[in-house]
Amino acid sequence: GFFRIGHWRWVNYPANFSHKHASNHLQYFLHWIDEGERSATMNARNQGRAFDPVIESFEQHRSR
Repeated sequence: GFFRIGHWRWVNYPANFSHKHASNHLQYFLHWIDEGERSATMNARNQGRAFDPVIESFEQHRSR
């Protein structure tokens, strides 16, 4: 199986995030909130600045 998620810049996951037996991205509570990044993002948003989207794909458990 797989899952697709979208999240704000201040929600972080471990490097190379993927868990072979997870049914969703919240199942094992592997995420955390970076309050500094949240504040910086909200300040940029309030000033009308935007960030480019970031797309990451973790396929270390993909069946071929």
